[in-house]
Amino acid sequence: MKTVYPLLLTLLSLTGCKSTEYALVTLPTGKTSFLSDYKVSVLDASFYESASLRPETPDQELVLSYAPNGKQYLNVVLEFTRFVTVDQSPDHSLDENDFKIKDHTDFGASNYFSTVKSQTDYTWKSESIEPGNDPLKISLFFELGSNINFSKNLIVLEVDFFNSLSDGVDVPLTTKVA
Repeated sequence: MKTVYPLLLTLLSLTGCKSTEYALVTLPTGKTSFLSDYKVSVLDASFYESASLRPETPDQELVLSYAPNGKQYLNVVLEFTRFVTVDQSPDHSLDENDFKIKDHTDFGASNYFSTVKSQTDYTWKSESIEPGNDPLKISLFFELGSNINFSKNLIVLEVDFFNSLSDGVDVPLTTKVA
């Protein structure tokens, strides 16, 4: 079957139909609960041309990584809180597979992207969030195309500690403009 998305998009642009617009949600977001004892809040989200990432060996300095041509980095700053509960979930060491950026823009849009996991950063990798301790703040970087932005994409952060008790939580970073 032949795909008709390019024809449909051309037809929509000729008829004056305006594409959907999005905007960054109000930050910081409210705290979103997941598992039985965790809460996460997005403190900030911004696009950058470079990212500072910690290599695996702690005595090495941060590595400044420049986005490849046609790419940019989305930096998302999170704050985690873990509470002491009767139904305590198992401890979990953080890794890049726990965080993904997903695009929920209408499929077929020219600036649509697939799910992207966070860059490896040993500043927070292997950290665990201890119940009852002060909140843990981490900064994540995601490599995305330079055509991706807060006004054209419905961007969602997925936080998933892969546990048989939970599928994780989706935290919207953008929202549809009325």
